[in-house]
Amino acid sequence: MTLATLSGLPTIVGLTVSISCGVTGAATASLSLTGNGSPLLLTCPTFATRSGTAIVTGSTTFTPVNSVTENLTLSGAVPSASDSVTWANISAQLSLTPTYFFSHLAFGGGYQTTLTYLNYSPQSVSCTTTFLSDSGAALAVPFADGTVSSRTDNLEPGASIHVQTNAAASASVSGGWAEAQCSGPIKASLLYRLYNGSGVPQGEAGVNAMAAPAREFVTFAESHTENSTEISTGVAWANPTTQSATVTITALAASTGASQGSTTFNLPSMAHGAANVSCSTGCLFQLPSTFTGSIQITSTVPIVSLSLNAEAFPVFSSLPPGDLPDGTGLSTAP
Repeated sequence: MTLATLSGLPTIVGLTVSISCGVTGAATASLSLTGNGSPLLLTCPTFATRSGTAIVTGSTTFTPVNSVTENLTLSGAVPSASDSVTWANISAQLSLTPTYFFSHLAFGGGYQTTLTYLNYSPQSVSCTTTFLSDSGAALAVPFADGTVSSRTDNLEPGASIHVQTNAAASASVSGGWAEAQCSGPIKASLLYRLYNGSGVPQGEAGVNAMAAPAREFVTFAESHTENSTEISTGVAWANPTTQSATVTITALAASTGASQGSTTFNLPSMAHGAANVSCSTGCLFQLPSTFTGSIQITSTVPIVSLSLNAEAFPVFSSLPPGDLPDGTGLSTAP
């Protein structure tokens, strides 16, 4: 019994996989794919023959994963030495249909958000960007050509877009997250900027698109008080999967790595949230005003996350991406 392997797979970002498989013999056989340790939607239809070869085809589009493993399952009659089961044909055709995730955006109250998409490929690419609120509902975002909760941008080879929201400064702050589904790979990023009452930029954060959500993150964090104002690192998160996530965030001291507190919460499918790491009320923790260290984020399903450095607020910036490969294994905080 032999099974061909799918080798050289890239990081998968929302892949359409077509499988053709054949078998000879008396057993019933099925082929399934597993990604990140969890079964994917594709199962090659079960079939059995006693002579000749049966060829069946199945296809699916599955949610983002970092790795794929094939599993062969046999049932029914056990093949004998003279009636063995072999795979007569197996092939996989991979068609990249990337999905890009932006873990946070803001507009109104002095904030504006800019989308930048660059099509570096020799083919035309179409991207549909969907904006979502904290609850996962459609989020209406104002642009110069209209207020929309979804926009489609068609990019010719080498073309780009750079579009900013035009929310009124007097409007209340609205926030959420976004995902873009594209017909081909692009360079995608989001930037949101804070302006003062005179329209002068005060701070900005670049949000690189995450092509694959993760279950583990680690990032720098700090808190301090300046002119009687509590200031600390900001964290945002979103759940782009169809499953509810249990998210745990732990604060660790810089000098010892000791836990300074931990919080666990439920994050429903497509939901989003954001909070400062520390303050007296409404933040993730109540840490010492001179706290410096890090935070660890773990989730039961893949999510996306962003951390913001606000040491000199209103100047702020995004911290480097904190996502880690699945199964990295985080330190056990004493």
